[in-house]
Amino acid sequence: MSNATETLAMFPLGTVLFPGAAIPLHIFEERYRRLVIDHLEEDATFGIVLIERGKEVGGGDVRCDVATRCRIAESHRFEDGRWAILAQGLGRIEIHRWLDETRYPTAIVSTPAVDESADVDMYHTLALGLRHCLAMAAELGDEAAPASLDLPDDPVKGLDAIAAAAPLTAYDAQKLLATTSWSTCSTDLRAMLNELSDTFEQRLADR
Repeated sequence: MSNATETLAMFPLGTVLFPGAAIPLHIFEERYRRLVIDHLEEDATFGIVLIERGKEVGGGDVRCDVATRCRIAESHRFEDGRWAILAQGLGRIEIHRWLDETRYPTAIVSTPAVDESADVDMYHTLALGLRHCLAMAAELGDEAAPASLDLPDDPVKGLDAIAAAAPLTAYDAQKLLATTSWSTCSTDLRAMLNELSDTFEQRLADR
């Protein structure tokens, strides 16, 4: 069951931000400049949501129903009014309804209940699988996180950290973000890492 709803400004993107992760953003469009200024002044949170389908198919963009609440951790304003910010992911939010977008996108959201029953052995398996994939990605010259990256000891926070570091498609990342059960999310993530491993191994064998 979800908690009480609230109105939250939203930033649609073509990528997924996981709780605990951070993403650098360069802000050019006027309405998102306003969003940055408003939220810096109030030290307020906003949401980052994946654009599921863009305007190229006609009409407006289609956005996913689960997003990530974030806060501006760092910011820099350029002389021409552009902003560079670092958005820090805080937690999952569920989007119930989109509101007027005259100033910038806003939506009615709530914080979903999350089943955090974690399996430590599974977490260690996932961590090893991630490092194996990242090591192969580096050998192939792909842009990826270093295999030696630090992961949280807490498997609840660590699951999101593994998902954020894995070189997943936006579709797979969103599937994990939308899953509120640790057990289900970890099972899906293991399958994704196994598939990535098979792909990387085949690419290395074909070189």
